[in-house]
Amino acid sequence: MWTLGNSQFDAAQNGDDSIPNGALDLQVQGDTKPCSSPDLKVRGPTEASGEEKLARKILADGQMAGTDHATKELANDTMTAVDGEDVIRGGQCESFDFISGTWRYRFMTAKMAVVVAFRSETEMALVTAWRKKT
Repeated sequence: MWTLGNSQFDAAQNGDDSIPNGALDLQVQGDTKPCSSPDLKVRGPTEASGEEKLARKILADGQMAGTDHATKELANDTMTAVDGEDVIRGGQCESFDFISGTWRYRFMTAKMAVVVAFRSETEMALVTAWRKKT
């Protein structure tokens, strides 16, 4: 599920790849700093399959939002919010890095890549996305 301004979009519910007008206007609810709430665990490196499962669970049952940077990068590479979700659903978590106080996870397919940061067990943010050069 994507947050689009004050509304939410769930591609799986629509059953197609269409996205509403303004779908690239993704915004993170709150700030992009790591969560400092004591009741939320900071997610560090684990087995990639565990992160893949968590990311896919969040897509199915939680909420994913995008940063301003992700919005810009999606548009630069003619990608949509649905492309980002598809990379997470069908790709592999190939690497992770601790950047600016946040663990970031890179999901890759043969043609596209996205980076996400987990905010909690039910929320993640799309940090950036790109199409691989061929």
